[in-house]
Amino acid sequence: MNSKDFNPGYYTDVYYSSGLGFEQGAIVLPDLSYGNIYDVIYLTADSATGEPSHLSLSKIDMNLDNGLGGILPGVKNIHLVDDTILTGRLTACKNSNGKDWWIITHEFSTARYYTFLITSDSIIGPYSQKIGQTIKNDVDGQSAFSPNGSKYATISPYDGKLDIFDFDRCTGLFSSPISYHMPLTPSNFWAELSFSPDGRFLYVGSLLQIFQFDLIASNVINSKVLVAEWKTFYSPFSTWFYIMQQALDNKIYLCTWGADSVLHVIDKPDSLDIACNVLQNYIKLPVDNATIPNFPNYDLGLLGNYLADAGANDTINKGQSIQLGIPPVTGVMYLWHSDSTLSDTAVAQPIASPDTTTTYYLTVTDTSTYSSCNVREDTVTVFVDIADAVHMPKPQNQGSFRVSPNPVSTWLNIIYQTNDDGIFELYDAFGKRAAAVSLYHYFKSRMLDVSALPDGVYEWSVTQRNERVAEGKVAVVR
Repeated sequence: MNSKDFNPGYYTDVYYSSGLGFEQGAIVLPDLSYGNIYDVIYLTADSATGEPSHLSLSKIDMNLDNGLGGILPGVKNIHLVDDTILTGRLTACKNSNGKDWWIITHEFSTARYYTFLITSDSIIGPYSQKIGQTIKNDVDGQSAFSPNGSKYATISPYDGKLDIFDFDRCTGLFSSPISYHMPLTPSNFWAELSFSPDGRFLYVGSLLQIFQFDLIASNVINSKVLVAEWKTFYSPFSTWFYIMQQALDNKIYLCTWGADSVLHVIDKPDSLDIACNVLQNYIKLPVDNATIPNFPNYDLGLLGNYLADAGANDTINKGQSIQLGIPPVTGVMYLWHSDSTLSDTAVAQPIASPDTTTTYYLTVTDTSTYSSCNVREDTVTVFVDIADAVHMPKPQNQGSFRVSPNPVSTWLNIIYQTNDDGIFELYDAFGKRAAAVSLYHYFKSRMLDVSALPDGVYEWSVTQRNERVAEGKVAVVR
């Protein structure tokens, strides 16, 4: 329903009966606002010789047309990027809040990634980041996120360019690049990759070989080991290795290059070396098949599912002590910022022995995963004697706010934890507002582009409910 002129272009016209005609050219995500509505993000190629010129979005309502579904009026072929981008390798990963989605695509013949954040009520972006190798040979190849969203990898087919990055689910930024050229042979090109379910191993394959990389090794590239070579088999064509996809049973499945009726399986992908057990031509399909679904990890949840809790404000008599905080959480690092009145500043529940009313500041950091928003903060005030408690109002915790990096040159990351929406504002030396961005309570960070601002020191502030709740200074330097 309402599908006329959906994704117009060469590949749609030529391959309309069987799909889009290239790998990872589309991805389907559940809409965050309404049930049974889905966002379809896809690439549009206008000619047979050129790379896709658009990244687009349409909304599908499966309640339309008696349950057969249809495209919602006014939300069809919405262009997100108008640029020459890679043919395929479109991927997605959940934001750190466990609800919103990061969409990743790549500009053709550059090292530039485009990133979007799809929320319940808006599409934010594109953000742009140059990192890794320049990608020119873009037909085929594959990109993937690790199951926990902390790693990203992409492989280019005809030049063997492999890039592995850390991914920050809070900001949508890549870091810590590992780049490598997979060796080429005259009859081979690199077509597929996938992470193991536990995220330790990366599998990279060509038509004829599959290699495993150990991502916790001191030298990831040197950890490369051959785990499978194609066994000559036809069903009815050559069953060469092709696209990989991890499934809910914690196995990795591969379709075949030749559109055959079999699937290969990496049976134990969390195991080192050949113990991963690559089973070739293992599953017989009822029909010939040339592809495999492009599924992100729909079940990925909230990053750092814990809170900073310094405990409840309380009153003691002078000379008494009190225990702060709550019981520790495994994998979390604790740091209390105060004076010598604490028994220990690196435990979850220190003993406080203040002589006067004191506010203690707690920072907790999730050490189990990499991100910019794995830090939580809280405060607790210990009132000494009843008089202090009566005359000193209990402080209202508006939240915690900080900026990074400082100094900054391009993107300023505002990292925060709060229960209210607010606005972050930058002011120049003359008190004129230079930039601003909304802070939504369900996020843990927002990015502000300051690349166009003149060098200098700027005042920043956060306002909630018409009240300024935080402020500071940041230097813009290039």
